Amino acid sequence: MDNIEELFARASRLGELEGYHTNLELVEWNRQRELNGARVFKRKALGFCGKSSIKTLDEMAELLCKTNIVSSVQEGRKLVPSLKGNRVPYVYTGMALDERYIVFTEVKDSKGNEAIKVEAYIPKFTAQ
Repeated sequence: MDNIEELFARASRLGELEGYHTNLELVEWNRQRELNGARVFKRKALGFCGKSSIKTLDEMAELLCKTNIVSSVQEGRKLVPSLKGNRVPYVYTGMALDERYIVFTEVKDSKGNEAIKVEAYIPKFTAQ
């Protein structure tokens, strides 16, 4: 299986890179596709300004399919467990204060039903 960040590149709305490029340019292009795909997923999962949302396992699988991260809901169901406890960057500038992530946390209700909490993590700046 691809790493999780590479899977999110499938949701990217950036077109294909044309022409010939250096390895460094290709690595940077792929990184931009990963970040763009993660932003597309975040927008679908949380809306424009949303901070967090709880999704059932089936809702997560459908969301992964709708954003083209996986090709089917069945494939999405297989991927969901690997998201638990992970984070995917959706903004990265190289500066720690600017890094932003989508965080996936396993949660359960009082009946023991599992779900995934999808959160947009944005570090808070604190002056010292």
